[in-house]
Amino acid sequence: MEIDEKIIKETIHCKRNHECTKAANECFKINGKLERLLDGKIHIVSCNEIICHYKLNFGKYVICNCPTRKELYRKKND
Repeated sequence: MEIDEKIIKETIHCKRNHECTKAANECFKINGKLERLLDGKIHIVSCNEIICHYKLNFGKYVICNCPTRKELYRKKND
């Protein structure tokens, strides 16, 4: 799936070299599963990445704030 270069450049804290953009990425399919989308902006995901600057633990939920992943979710659901 193609992601706009501007969004890739916004994702400056990615430690995994944007591997979630590769279609065959099994880690993204497991860790990137969108559990719930709140108000079209808050992405609650199933994610067990230990070190990720875009992951926010909020109680029993994990919120993903990664610009690239948010765009992937948007494109997948359009």
